[in-house]
Amino acid sequence: MRRLIRITESSKYLGVSATALRRWVRDGLCPVMKSPGGRWFWSVALLDEIKMNMLEGNYAHTEPASVADTVCKQ
Repeated sequence: MRRLIRITESSKYLGVSATALRRWVRDGLCPVMKSPGGRWFWSVALLDEIKMNMLEGNYAHTEPASVADTVCKQ
């Protein structure tokens, strides 16, 4: 079973703001799973890929969407 976490935990996991994650989703840069009640969830596997790209330097603090663009549009 795939582990899913909500936006607050996801943002803490990545070390970015919840606002950044919302922006990535809004801009179509990163997929999000939605519950029937409208809550957003991310898979830990996807977050691990994003985090790895951040650690490898594929991340610009001035352009946080670049991480999502690198990972989520594959």
